[in-house]
Amino acid sequence: MNWYETAFIYISYVVHFLYLITVIGLSNSQTSEYLHYLNYFRQIYIGVTLLFVFNPLRKKPKFTEFHRKIIFISSLFLLLPPVFSLIKELKMVLGN
Repeated sequence: MNWYETAFIYISYVVHFLYLITVIGLSNSQTSEYLHYLNYFRQIYIGVTLLFVFNPLRKKPKFTEFHRKIIFISSLFLLLPPVFSLIKELKMVLGN
């Protein structure tokens, strides 16, 4: 495993841990700030990696297990914000 793959995996673990702390309610404003920066870095990293690996100018992309993980996390990035917004809207409409 390359260093950038290892770094991505550890950063993902830290982000998931910070999300868990935030959901449980044990976080403070500094935790939210760290989460924002780590998530921003992770989004840029995923975008650049997918751009290089699946560039249409390349003849045949090299697809590894690491790329599977990145694609899965990318799909979560795309799906979770609208789902959370929908849940918030439903709570407001239902009068919770």
